[in-house]
Amino acid sequence: MSWNEQGATGPQGNQGAQGPNLKVKDGTGATLGTFLGILPQGYPLLFVQIDGGAYTYTPSGLLYPLGIGSPKFKDNACTGAAYMDANSPLTAQLLTGSAGGPTRMVYRRTSPTLGPALAWQFTTTTENAVAVQLYELNSAGACVADGGPYNGTLVALSPVAAPPDVPGPLTIG
Repeated sequence: MSWNEQGATGPQGNQGAQGPNLKVKDGTGATLGTFLGILPQGYPLLFVQIDGGAYTYTPSGLLYPLGIGSPKFKDNACTGAAYMDANSPLTAQLLTGSAGGPTRMVYRRTSPTLGPALAWQFTTTTENAVAVQLYELNSAGACVADGGPYNGTLVALSPVAAPPDVPGPLTIG
């Protein structure tokens, strides 16, 4: 008897049942989008798919820019083409692999008040940057230098319409 041998692969099993397609509704009962998940730690955040993109909302209905910050720009007015910096080949592969998928980057000014939301989707377009000064939008919406000259890969972003803030509270059902 031998215990460490692998046999032939068995046949493919049947397709499982489709899970529930939960919707996120705003405080008026209007459907915002499809429920993707929730981040329950600290202040709960809802992940919602809207028009093919995944966005983060607070329970009160505000579109929330989840921790990525601002995209990078090559000009000191933070206009024109937007990029994400990829400091390693693996990061560049991860970002370009998100192209065509639901991943979205959202920026909005948070100080002194909440500003309008801007959103982008990832593309497969990359650019090798050598000693390029990059700029980003800070929490007050001002365009500021992002450290010293950047060397590495830039992944181009394509602008998309950001979904609106909605009246809360949001519900799932």
